[in-house]
Amino acid sequence: KNAENDRNVKNQKNKDNQKKLEKLENTEKQQNAAKQKNRDENLKIAAVVHGGTIMAVCSSFTDGEYFDFQIGNGEGYRCKVTVGQSSGEIYMDKLCKLVM
Repeated sequence: KNAENDRNVKNQKNKDNQKKLEKLENTEKQQNAAKQKNRDENLKIAAVVHGGTIMAVCSSFTDGEYFDFQIGNGEGYRCKVTVGQSSGEIYMDKLCKLVM
């Protein structure tokens, strides 16, 4: 009788573990679907940052050099940023200088 109870307990634990695993897999699938949806959507963002930060970001994601993106007080850039679907690589184009 004890052996039968042990088997029943073991079977129940296996079923519980299987349910947990299925729930985890479903959660991962939902997270991956949400990530893909975010990649496919156009997001609008703005950042108010120091000119050196602007220069570093722009030179990192374009073909320009660091000092090509030097700006004055209150100035900045507007641009389009895209993320490669398969590579996840970030691209920045359509850079337009904003002058006050």
